[in-house]
Amino acid sequence: MNASNHRLIVLCVDDNEEVLQSLRRELRRGLKGRAKIELCSSAEMALQRLEALPEAARVGIVIVSDWLMPNMRGDEFVAAVNQRYGDLPVVVLSGHISGEAAEAMRAMPQVRTIMPKPWPSNALLKQIESTLELAPTNQDEP
Repeated sequence: MNASNHRLIVLCVDDNEEVLQSLRRELRRGLKGRAKIELCSSAEMALQRLEALPEAARVGIVIVSDWLMPNMRGDEFVAAVNQRYGDLPVVVLSGHISGEAAEAMRAMPQVRTIMPKPWPSNALLKQIESTLELAPTNQDEP
């Protein structure tokens, strides 16, 4: 990993530890060290983590967030992120989002896409790569 990669971060937010660990495995394998993978088990924890980052480090971030979480739904989380830090890009994952809620989320400019759970791994990786402006990698390499 070269020094420029240290500022690229994928911040994964989900209240389910199994989902977080699955995201970590898939993204580590797919991104091959080109971005740091950070895990937060709540929206509040993610907001604290973003606050702790230097402002310059917030430039190379993509957030992968669950929609249905205790205390703060994904749309509320995205609004809080936007209010505090501007348009950080977000990929929303959900197995429980209504059509109306999905449409409202799609109208938020920072939401890049909404994916179902379980998510299509290659589609998630491609979305993150394009959001972070990374060249795609060959998934078949060891």
